[in-house]
Amino acid sequence: MTSSYLKNVKALIGQQNHLEWLLSREQEIPSFSVVLSKDFHPTCKIEGKWISSRYAPAAEAERFVYSLKLKEGDFVVLYGFGMGYHLLPIMDRIGKTGYLYCMESNLSLLKTALEASDYSDILSDPRFKLITGRNCEELASLL
Repeated sequence: MTSSYLKNVKALIGQQNHLEWLLSREQEIPSFSVVLSKDFHPTCKIEGKWISSRYAPAAEAERFVYSLKLKEGDFVVLYGFGMGYHLLPIMDRIGKTGYLYCMESNLSLLKTALEASDYSDILSDPRFKLITGRNCEELASLL
């Protein structure tokens, strides 16, 4: 396990109670192979498709979030944790009174992202909720 993964799991424990089943089975969940983008950020490819940019994933996530026209206090429901580059820009845009609920059904991708980067500040933020399930039906039941 990477130090990022351990920090992320620690942030999730207590904050996200419904994730206990995931954390108790993390050894059974495979990770995807991670490669570094041109600007040295981790990314990965699944079934021939890049999950985030091969060139500048953080910068491209910033541009994506800017295009959403989010404002202070917005409540955002996001389908897809991906590699996580869009999370901090969204949290910054919605400010102290906004909320971000992020749903992820690909547990291998989630594990890959948690191993690759430290998201512990976001994961422990009371304005953020991570909703996961083994499939879309399970996600829907948690809403």
